[in-house]
Amino acid sequence: MYNSAPSLIPAASDIDVSKLDRLSAKSVQLVSRAQRITSFFDRDSRDDWTSVSGGVAGFFLDFLMNPGQDLAKLQQQIQNFWDALPPFGG
Repeated sequence: MYNSAPSLIPAASDIDVSKLDRLSAKSVQLVSRAQRITSFFDRDSRDDWTSVSGGVAGFFLDFLMNPGQDLAKLQQQIQNFWDALPPFGG
């Protein structure tokens, strides 16, 4: 069965979430409410924004390693990083 892997969630909007594990069911719920979805953040965004070494991906990694940190401070750091980027000419 396709949904047996916890990192994969079904794409169908009429999926029976009662047959999924809790994490997958919650993932389906979150995705179903999303206004937009990108499959490949690093492919679908500008390079200077997504870079792991010096880009927003580093902030994501920091959050994943320390989710209990001051999130308002982290958000401000991300905003400051975004504000410092040059205009996008892409």
